[in-house]
Amino acid sequence: MSRWSENLMTVLDGRATMLETERGPIQVAREGDGPRVMSIHGSPGGFDQGLVWAQHLRDGGRELIAPSRPGYLRTPLDSGRSPAQQADLYVAMLDALHIDKVTVLGISSGGPSAVHFA
Repeated sequence: MSRWSENLMTVLDGRATMLETERGPIQVAREGDGPRVMSIHGSPGGFDQGLVWAQHLRDGGRELIAPSRPGYLRTPLDSGRSPAQQADLYVAMLDALHIDKVTVLGISSGGPSAVHFA
């Protein structure tokens, strides 16, 4: 990994946490307060892209929950290879966070797993 990549990962690690779920580990960031929106990033990306794409919602009084999809940033690929498996991982993530209701926003290649989740 290059020094630039290492520095970027250090900055990003400060904004998200790793969460152990029944379906495997997932990296997730949370920002804001209010009704919850899960923002699922496209490709390439990670939780940071989900936060950027939905920042207007956070600024409008929503809490953003932004996971890194399997294979991106710190979420291992084997946590969910297919959109259906990724949707199951999001359910397990929300269960671990004790969240029972969210609005889902799927951006670009995050869309298929968002559809399975919905």
